[in-house]
Amino acid sequence: MTHFICSSVFVCFGLLAADAEKNKGEPALTPPKGWQEKSFQGTKKAWVGTAVDGFAPNINIMEGAFGGSLDKYVEASIETLKKMIPS
Repeated sequence: MTHFICSSVFVCFGLLAADAEKNKGEPALTPPKGWQEKSFQGTKKAWVGTAVDGFAPNINIMEGAFGGSLDKYVEASIETLKKMIPS
């Protein structure tokens, strides 16, 4: 399941980056129906769905500088997620 979530996140990342250029830096995203927009430290935007079995699905958009390629960013992000999410 973790691999599916990571894949979905990074596909969205590319699409959001493309839309942000068209929208003066603001990501264009319509979250799933019923999700609530939230504010979390370090995020530009965030939405949270209804929790099921103790986990609330969520989308977080963060903005920051990265000196490498998109491939390197994705690799580094996956490694960080692996450390944060117990297997």
